[in-house]
Amino acid sequence: MACTVLSNATVCQTVRLLSAVGLAGFVAWLTNLQEPGWALITSVIVTQNSITDTISKGRDQLVGTLIGATVSIVPITLLMFAHWPVWMAFTIAFVPLAILVSWKPEARMGVVTLMVAILFPTDNDPYLRPIERVLAILIGVGSGTLVTYACCMNRPGGMHSVTRP
Repeated sequence: MACTVLSNATVCQTVRLLSAVGLAGFVAWLTNLQEPGWALITSVIVTQNSITDTISKGRDQLVGTLIGATVSIVPITLLMFAHWPVWMAFTIAFVPLAILVSWKPEARMGVVTLMVAILFPTDNDPYLRPIERVLAILIGVGSGTLVTYACCMNRPGGMHSVTRP
């Protein structure tokens, strides 16, 4: 029954997705990330039916995350050394990012990264939060890209073919 319900493309995408999540989870475990869930979530978002779509999603995830991590340094510094209220330090960074995302929606991960770095407290050095976030996203993007590449390179139609489930 299951074989008649699932098409070959559905099975292939399922295997890609499970493999990418498994690889991301293993690498996150090896690197001892405090929040490995971000690597897993990213691998799900990035893993697509073609390598070009996967690379495009991965690029957007990485660029947005790097922007958010870089911008989060400002409010972290204001919180630690100038003792600003959280809402004020966050707003100083959030407003320019909101404008950027309105102009370039693919950078929206910057806002998520800023929120994670500022609004979710940590017992560790606050500057490590955005760095670990970037590492988690790199692991997720790398896993999704590697698995998609491995699955797509021998597929009829080549690396850029898209098989819809």
